[in-house]
Amino acid sequence: MLSRMAIPTSGEEIDPLWEPVGPWHDAGAVSERLGVTDDELAQLIARGAAWAIVTSDGHVLLPARQFTTGTKWGLLPGATGVMRATTARGMTSEEAVYWLLWPRAEWSGRSAVEMIGAGELDAVLAEISVLPDLRR
Repeated sequence: MLSRMAIPTSGEEIDPLWEPVGPWHDAGAVSERLGVTDDELAQLIARGAAWAIVTSDGHVLLPARQFTTGTKWGLLPGATGVMRATTARGMTSEEAVYWLLWPRAEWSGRSAVEMIGAGELDAVLAEISVLPDLRR
């Protein structure tokens, strides 16, 4: 289950901590774009196939960078496996989203999602494999 984060969806600025991982898509817009129901999208999120956070005011937001752009709009290939690997290390969905989308010096300022998009999925999975297991 997603916990509620202090990220407002309107009327306030997004917490600067989360600005680098945006922009965000509302769950309703993602459901429509993927051609699935809201329940089906919720199942994708629950299975770790899509990354999402819940804001302090109850809105489900999905980071835009996990989707391909253009006419073949959909989930980034490889993203599901990476999300499942991070949650298998004990990360919450929010921690995983933050980890996956935050730029890293060791990757020349790129995020894990940018690495995936550049075809460097193995490097991302290798990095996840050495993360501390938070379930202990």
